[in-house]
Amino acid sequence: MADEMVTEAYRLYSEGMTLCQVADKMGLKSGTTILYHFQREGLKTRPRGGAVKESQAGPENGNWKGGRVAGTDRYVRVWMPDHHRADTGGYVFEHVLVAEMMLGRPLLPEEVVHHKNALKDDNRPRNLLVFPEQSDHATHHQRERRLEA
Repeated sequence: MADEMVTEAYRLYSEGMTLCQVADKMGLKSGTTILYHFQREGLKTRPRGGAVKESQAGPENGNWKGGRVAGTDRYVRVWMPDHHRADTGGYVFEHVLVAEMMLGRPLLPEEVVHHKNALKDDNRPRNLLVFPEQSDHATHHQRERRLEA
């Protein structure tokens, strides 16, 4: 998909059209194609199910619990919708935020944060280690498995 097409698709999407409506208008088979190109370009999309009204976002939502949540995966997420690593719901992993404070800069896209004690909700600075790439993180885990065997 050419850059001009992605720009036009995002304009239509930003005006309120759904991904499927944009795909239809542009003669594409599905909204998945549009979503792929938006994600590739780092463009933000609305949460599934449609747009969230400003009056219902974050602290304005009746279910708001302070912006810090722990998922079933035990990772803690913090509501920071403008952060460069925020998901479509506006949440960022807390360990990413702590690592960025430790480094004094934003994490690079290829950097990975590791929990030394394997507890995903233990985000103390002394428990976190930043690897330059995913492959370095994987190598670290391979070494740990060999030592345990």
